[in-house]
Amino acid sequence: MKMSKLFLTALFLGLVSLAVPGFAAADTDYEYTYTEGYGSYALSFTTDAMPVVGGGPTTVSAADLSFASVTGYALSGDITSVVLDAQDPECLGYGNPCSIDVNLSSGEQFDSIANWSVVDFQTPGTYYGGLDDTLTVTAVQTPEPCSMLLLSGGLVGLGFIKRKVFQS
Repeated sequence: MKMSKLFLTALFLGLVSLAVPGFAAADTDYEYTYTEGYGSYALSFTTDAMPVVGGGPTTVSAADLSFASVTGYALSGDITSVVLDAQDPECLGYGNPCSIDVNLSSGEQFDSIANWSVVDFQTPGTYYGGLDDTLTVTAVQTPEPCSMLLLSGGLVGLGFIKRKVFQS
């Protein structure tokens, strides 16, 4: 009798996951890696996976950076936040619609105005701008919520089976 309840539970979870097709769509997030080294300094960071940047400034806090580095005597302090701006009005005057601003704990702000377009922020690839600016955009697939639901249901089922074996 216990096994039939387990079967019915698994069947119910399977049907629920199939009943909501929009819920099963995988999301695509992006990681942004930026590096610049010119003369007396080097600056680089990588964001955690996040939604695509576009249509305006996106501020990323230091807690949402998986890697951050500032070296050299021209810049001091740690990275406190990064602004990825796909529509920077300051850059539009130079014919470059995008910029990356890096805020440092010393109060300094490093501005990068390069030959990137909005499409560069939204399309995976490696883009070069300015003297030594490199922006790498990587698409990251996040797991489907239904896959996680099915995995959880399977683990619960295995737990019930294991419990039944130990009770015997």
